[in-house]
Amino acid sequence: AQVDLGNAQLTLIKARTALSAARASLNTSLGLASDPAYMLDRPAAAGSWTMSFEEAVETARQYHPRLQGFLLRENAARAAIDAAVADFYPQITLSAGLSWSGSLTPVNWLAFVGPALDWVVFSGWQKTGALHGTVAELRATYANRAQEEQLIYLDLRTGYAALEDTRESLKIASLTVKQAEETLVLVVGRFEVGRASSVELTDAQVSLANARAAEIQARYDFEISIAAIERSVGGTRKP
Repeated sequence: AQVDLGNAQLTLIKARTALSAARASLNTSLGLASDPAYMLDRPAAAGSWTMSFEEAVETARQYHPRLQGFLLRENAARAAIDAAVADFYPQITLSAGLSWSGSLTPVNWLAFVGPALDWVVFSGWQKTGALHGTVAELRATYANRAQEEQLIYLDLRTGYAALEDTRESLKIASLTVKQAEETLVLVVGRFEVGRASSVELTDAQVSLANARAAEIQARYDFEISIAAIERSVGGTRKP
């Protein structure tokens, strides 16, 4: 009994240390430089996640911020190529003006209208170099976007595998808690009539406590797997 008590006290100390570290991490995530007095609500029952893998991939292509940033850079690179190509063509402008002179009648009027053509035939390869630079920029942005899509696909595939694993683990953990509760009820009944020892009662209570702790951990892992998928799709959750 003393050994069990010592182990329980050691576990309690480790739990308090982990709680303090987790609270500090939460404050950092919230942007807090101190530890204000706030209470955390008990998490609700784990929800469900019905979005398919294909829907998640499509949603990530539409909402993921990094991927959208690469798409915007790619569009900007395409526009830069169009501008560089247009710079090879002549520029045609149309100008017009009206003026007069003289202080006595008749006044001398002068009006003109006409086009102007500006065409740089040779720019010392400056325009060609600018075009090659924009093409290289487009290739780089396209490669970055493709790499980001591959990373998102990998994250989602890993996330859905973890989701399935944690979902099954949570089911088993919940079933184990139910069985431990039923076992404790039976042992308490036997103990009250003198057919079970205090050791058996303690073992049943410890088994129930361990089962509940395992269920809490399984629920936490399940919620973390959902959060990982949400992050991979850009934060849009469709339960």
